[in-house]
Amino acid sequence: MQTYYAKKKKKTWALKDVIFLAVIGIFFGIIYQVWSYAYYAMAATPLKPFANDATLGVWIMAGPLAGVLIQKIGSSVIGEMLAAAVEMLLFSSWGASTLISGFVQGIGSELGFAATGYRDWGKRGLFLSTLFTTIITFVWDLAQSGISFAALDGAVCRPLHFNRLFCRRFGCNDCQNG
Repeated sequence: MQTYYAKKKKKTWALKDVIFLAVIGIFFGIIYQVWSYAYYAMAATPLKPFANDATLGVWIMAGPLAGVLIQKIGSSVIGEMLAAAVEMLLFSSWGASTLISGFVQGIGSELGFAATGYRDWGKRGLFLSTLFTTIITFVWDLAQSGISFAALDGAVCRPLHFNRLFCRRFGCNDCQNG
């Protein structure tokens, strides 16, 4: 009797993969929209500069989860994009820019798995996915905010990046503890 892992993995997409990816996208799109209220609550306090970084860990969960569960090239980007589309359709206050953020986060997640050659979908792949997403979204947020990299002081940049990495580690990678 063959186990699931003994079977040769197909590289092509099956209908069950597409359906499962859609379920992940819908589920996380709803979670993302509800989670935005946590962001608004924190942004209304003096902690506003850290609100995005402290709450962003939840907003990147769809990509790594889709990658780990489906284990196909592109599943992280598509999963994150579907979740962003559902969030946007649920009247997200960020509108269509939600799709751009979803794409950027999905690319970061996908690069983590690509760095392993799509061979390690476990803890190492999740760690790299988190690391790449942290770096890419940090740079994206700085560019989106209009902050020049030359104008950044290390006293401002380091705490924000550390906060983002810390929140990602404990917000996103909970799915690897199973």
